[in-house]
Amino acid sequence: MLKALVVVFLSVPVTIVAQPNVIASYPVTLHQRLTASCELIRAATLTEYKEFDALTLAGATDEIYSPELLKGDSVGLSTALPKNVVKAAKKSGFDIRTESTDDLGQNTKAIAKGNSCPDVQQAIADTDHHRHQRRADLQAGLRQVGFGVSPPVPIHQEKPRSTAEKESAQSTGKPKVNNGTTILTLTVGIEGNVHDVHVTQSLDTVLDQKAIEAVQQWKFLPARMHGLPVPVEISVDVDFHLN
Repeated sequence: MLKALVVVFLSVPVTIVAQPNVIASYPVTLHQRLTASCELIRAATLTEYKEFDALTLAGATDEIYSPELLKGDSVGLSTALPKNVVKAAKKSGFDIRTESTDDLGQNTKAIAKGNSCPDVQQAIADTDHHRHQRRADLQAGLRQVGFGVSPPVPIHQEKPRSTAEKESAQSTGKPKVNNGTTILTLTVGIEGNVHDVHVTQSLDTVLDQKAIEAVQQWKFLPARMHGLPVPVEISVDVDFHLN
């Protein structure tokens, strides 16, 4: 389980700017196996981020990540592309095949190898449905950071309200300690929002509650499995210094 140290000085909120960094984009083709003798070929764009690669089909806006694809699916890259581009795509989990530059401009179509293929539009509908279902299945359960899953990155960390401000809003009593650490366990969802916060090591009832209220407002870039956003459970230390 990931453990992040958060030092809290009871001041203003902290915002950390952290977004995926786009390096470059390349025209490619996505080959999706329909049957043993037939595949669907679709024009796409490979976007190379600093942390991972992703595909976007022509005319679409949502990204496709390698865990969503099935065995036998592959990405066609031009033979003219640098080796580091191919290496990055493979590192992101994509099965790569090289093609001539002319092949990359093909329209969406089915390619038969000895037998007839399904209707193109039906093949597109079926492959998209199966891919979306696979994504939902992959995102349904909690993942652990590591083993191909990158940790979530905080982009906004709300700090606990001061004791005086808290007491003016509602009477909850004063904390019995001034310094120490509350350890919380929480879930970071696929949108980067925080869910299911609970105390795993208590410092003080009042300070524990302050820590929970603050962490519930945190925002993250989600954890990713070869680019695909996935929910994870992490542990954070909220370190209070009230003097």
